[in-house]
Amino acid sequence: MIMLTINTVSFVLTPAFGSADFSVISYYFIINIFIAGIVLSVKMIWSVLILNIAALTLTAVLAQQFPQDSPSLLTTITNVVLLMIFATMIATLNSTTTTRTLKEVHAARAETLQANQALIESHADLERLVADRTAILSATLAEREAQAQALQEALATQERLHSLIIDLSLPIIPVRHDTLIVPLVGSLDSTRAHTLLQRVLSQIEAQRARALILDVTGLPLVDSQVAKVLLSTAEAARLLGAETTLVGIRPEVAQALVSLGVELPQLVTYATLEQALERLKREPMYAGTELRATTLTI
Repeated sequence: MIMLTINTVSFVLTPAFGSADFSVISYYFIINIFIAGIVLSVKMIWSVLILNIAALTLTAVLAQQFPQDSPSLLTTITNVVLLMIFATMIATLNSTTTTRTLKEVHAARAETLQANQALIESHADLERLVADRTAILSATLAEREAQAQALQEALATQERLHSLIIDLSLPIIPVRHDTLIVPLVGSLDSTRAHTLLQRVLSQIEAQRARALILDVTGLPLVDSQVAKVLLSTAEAARLLGAETTLVGIRPEVAQALVSLGVELPQLVTYATLEQALERLKREPMYAGTELRATTLTI
């Protein structure tokens, strides 16, 4: 823009110093338009046009103040050559600018294509990675589900085995439809005591039993806690209408209970199961009947 301004001022002042005729100088204002068309924006080109029109008008006014001679043939040829030189320079500048712009466009396009290719490859890698991770997660999930299923089955099996062990450790044997024998084996903790009470009461109610025989021969120890469990079971059975008989009291067990001050006033006791069964045979309700073991309830 500065160069265009300098050119315009020089064109205006040239006639004033008498170095050129107005008819010659006026053609050179076109050079500014050419140069502006290459290096300036559209708005600035129109600004240069307005500036050159104003400068041309000012040059015409100044040229009237000085005598003007008709240009000679040499002058005309010189001006034409100069215009052609300027036009060639402008064309060269335009060609250079266009070539540089095209190179930049091609380079930008190549970079864009390269970036797009890299993006496509990255997207493909990402898809493969996602597919691999998805497959791994699916396999892991399936493995976890299989493990959970196996664990659930193992827990169910363990629960069944636990229930079976409890049933086997606390069998209830009906010798008649109204007589139950419960042989107790092993230690009698709170869990087994609770299970004993539940199962005994359930069987008494189901079979309408009138007699319950608790055989403690298999208990390694009968202390105050075990005696409390036996008394609780006998009391609950009595509320359901069943009489409880305790058998299998060994001499050392009887001595231990006496030393502990444990009394079993509500229980009829016998040393052996055979004695208890003989006693039941002599009861009026069992007169003329045979007591025998029929079923093992588990």
